Formats: sequence, structure tokens, C-alpha cells
Amino acid sequence: MVITPDGHMLGRPADEPSFRAFLGAPEDLIRNIHGVAPVAKLDGDEVGLLVAKVAELKRQR
Repeated sequence: MVITPDGHMLGRPADEPSFRAFLGAPEDLIRNIHGVAPVAKLDGDEVGLLVAKVAELKRQR
């Protein structure tokens, strides 16, 4: 995944050479992580790791 300068998240399917799948805003992903965490039975450390990955992507843009 990458975050574009205008704040949109793009993904790259495994069989594609470029990032072109629109995934939404980073805030949407963070909200989704917190939403599925109970269903996936993620503990606080696992949720923290995923949210930190999103923050890392945001810093790279």
C-alpha cells in the first residue's frame, strides 16, 4: 500500500506492476482495523501493530 500526496490509499494487487487499486483514506483503514479487531480476536498489541503500520505509511508520503 501507498498513500498519495493528496491522502488517498492505493493498493497493488499481487499480479499487477503498479499501485492503482483505490482503498480509501488512511482514517478509513484505522476505523476498519478497530471494527474487525473483536471479530478477529486481536489483542491490543496486534491492533497497535496494525495501526502503527498505517502511521508509518502516512509518514512516508
